[in-house]
Amino acid sequence: MIRRFRKEDIKDLAELASSVLGPTSERLLHWLFIDNPFLPKGKTNLVLEEDSKIVGMAFNVYVKLKFYDRTLDARWACFFVTSPDYRGSGIELAEQYIQIPYYPFLAFSTKKHFMMESRFGFKKIFDICSYISIIDFKKLFRFKLGKNLFLERIGEFLNRLLGLGSKICAERMPKGLNFEEITYFDERFNDLWRRCSPYYQILVKRDKDYLNWRFTRSPSQYRIIALVDDTKVYGYIVISVNEKNGLKKGAILDLLAANDNKTAVIDALLSEALRYFRKEGCYSADFLILTAKKEYLKPMRKHGFLFKRLRSTFVVYKKCGGDIKGLRNWKNWFVTRSDPDLELCD
Repeated sequence: MIRRFRKEDIKDLAELASSVLGPTSERLLHWLFIDNPFLPKGKTNLVLEEDSKIVGMAFNVYVKLKFYDRTLDARWACFFVTSPDYRGSGIELAEQYIQIPYYPFLAFSTKKHFMMESRFGFKKIFDICSYISIIDFKKLFRFKLGKNLFLERIGEFLNRLLGLGSKICAERMPKGLNFEEITYFDERFNDLWRRCSPYYQILVKRDKDYLNWRFTRSPSQYRIIALVDDTKVYGYIVISVNEKNGLKKGAILDLLAANDNKTAVIDALLSEALRYFRKEGCYSADFLILTAKKEYLKPMRKHGFLFKRLRSTFVVYKKCGGDIKGLRNWKNWFVTRSDPDLELCD
């Protein structure tokens, strides 16, 4: 039986997702699918139930999407899980789920999953990559190649060059601006969005409601830094540090700047993020972003974000109709890791 999701399903859904995808908390699902302020009313998320047991789920993250001169209610990212014993019933679940009338329906896929999704009518928009900046070559060589005295010496030499480069590339703080640690996005960020919005064609609406839901109410922990004067915010950056196998890696989740002195603001925010990553002992920084804007790309190159790694394939459901031409031009988009579910799929 396929039915509409109910709040009391959360515990069973967390168990199902954990059994298929790995550890998935009730808190994460609650945040994505109950606490999300952009959920439309009606039949939007579905579960598959067999013998009073939930064996499948088909959920979307919903957002407000700025699409040229309009704001659309978009289905943004797909959370589709079925128990291995019920994969056949999962096809019917997917078919019903796709027909829920909220479009555009966008998702972040992998090569393996896209083969299946294309059968249901999804079209590729573009591939999304991460840009990687190396912070500590010595740690990187040891992590990738093991202990080797010769490579450690090379790593130390490269680190000295990095240190020299960091001093040369140190940002010049835009006059009259200061860094501010953010724990809550206030009305100043609505003003930032109003000033930013005209310069971007397609991106998730980043007003204070979205930013507070995405970052301050998230189960994950972030550091949020804004560049401000006495009355305005000129830009912000959201970062985190993740540790695996004893090594730390920095991640930039989001970065947005108003058009006032944009390149200098982005330069200062990136420099502050990298300073923090070095202080935390990270060996690299990862910045997943899709943009054609030189105001972002030029400071990124300056700060060493030169290496690219393919992360995901961005897809759209075919029923976007006449809008699909605008959707499928990657140069019109602005996407970062904060856009669900790029971080979740990391």
